[in-house]
Amino acid sequence: MQIAEAQLAVDGDKGKYPEFKGNVKAVDTRDLWREADVSPVNQGYHYNHNAETYYETGERLGRAMAELLKERP
Repeated sequence: MQIAEAQLAVDGDKGKYPEFKGNVKAVDTRDLWREADVSPVNQGYHYNHNAETYYETGERLGRAMAELLKERP
């Protein structure tokens, strides 16, 4: 949990470092975890290679990048 907390702490809007505002977005994907019974494999890492999770992660990252680009002058 400490690693995830540290990663989220660098978010320019909600994190501890205001100097990152406008150039850093942290995207929490922990809620995208899919259990093995709905995934191709049961590995306990790489989100069990679940394509839906990969897609939704990319969607969130893309939206975060679009927000950053929109904020640029």
